[in-house]
Amino acid sequence: MLGRNYYTLKADLQTAQALTPGQGQAVTIAGAKVGEVASVDLHEGVAVVTMRITPKYARIYHNATLLMRPRTNLQDLTVELDPGTPVSGKLPSGGTLPIAQTAPNIDFDEFLAGLDTETRAYLQELSRARARGSRKTARRSRPRSSALTDRARHHRDRRTA
Repeated sequence: MLGRNYYTLKADLQTAQALTPGQGQAVTIAGAKVGEVASVDLHEGVAVVTMRITPKYARIYHNATLLMRPRTNLQDLTVELDPGTPVSGKLPSGGTLPIAQTAPNIDFDEFLAGLDTETRAYLQELSRARARGSRKTARRSRPRSSALTDRARHHRDRRTA
């Protein structure tokens, strides 16, 4: 990456624990890779993520937003960037998106831990009811699938006879 010019974008995040500079973690706009995470620093308790954006995608505005998204179940993260709108004015290279315009990846376990006891109990019951419904549907569909399999075998045997 030496000798190449980039648009530099910084963003303040509540946490950037799963971002590792130098690992090729992508910055994307609508799923298309437009850059990479260059560095992650801690400044007064706030994670400051510096990204290198390919110049042709450097139309980033003051109302841009940033979201960390998992790419796989192993928490390989992608930084998803919504570049904002021209009405808010162009953000110069080296500009910083404030923490109010960024969102970290939410771990599902952390989400559940933040629920009150009553809500957790309701979600557990909802999950059990869904599982019971799935088992009933599977039992009802077994005879039909078995009948279809028998019909298919019968059809195959007639053709080969």
